[in-house]
Amino acid sequence: MVFAVKRLAERVQDEKLNIVCIPTSFQAKRLTIESNLVLGDLDRYPELDLAIDGADEVDGNLQCIKGGGGCLTQEAIIAAYAKRFIIVADYRKRSRMLGDQWKKGVPIEVVPMAYAPVSKKLEQLGGKVTLRMGVAKAGTLRATSTVCFVADRWSIAWCRSGCDRQFQLSLGRGLWNHRQT
Repeated sequence: MVFAVKRLAERVQDEKLNIVCIPTSFQAKRLTIESNLVLGDLDRYPELDLAIDGADEVDGNLQCIKGGGGCLTQEAIIAAYAKRFIIVADYRKRSRMLGDQWKKGVPIEVVPMAYAPVSKKLEQLGGKVTLRMGVAKAGTLRATSTVCFVADRWSIAWCRSGCDRQFQLSLGRGLWNHRQT
């Protein structure tokens, strides 16, 4: 995403484009500000022409794993209100099959009080659910900006057949979001 934002900032300056950026994370907000791009939000701009987001991994069928940064809900909301949605990824994110490059599992967002039943249900579908720990935070849990837990569900077979699991995942109460597209 960094390269895409920097290129966008160049085009805005060179071509005098009139765009507003609505970031989905604190890091994206900082990058938007540092790139001198106009910052907006859904309150002021409830209809979006375009949303651009990065992928954690993309396979040969253009299936993606997203959400590794932990902003699953914000990314899904922005994508839902955009007329067009573009996912960007460079060569480092490319894989023959999902799971070849991204080794952390499919990110899922879990409401804290529902962690145990959601984990049990997901494990019944196959694979392992692991709560993501905060990096350099003395072992604290990684929470999303919606104050839900980030867990990673890993099963190569599940990851590679994600389309038929989407419906089953949606049935789990307390599972707030998951990002495999």
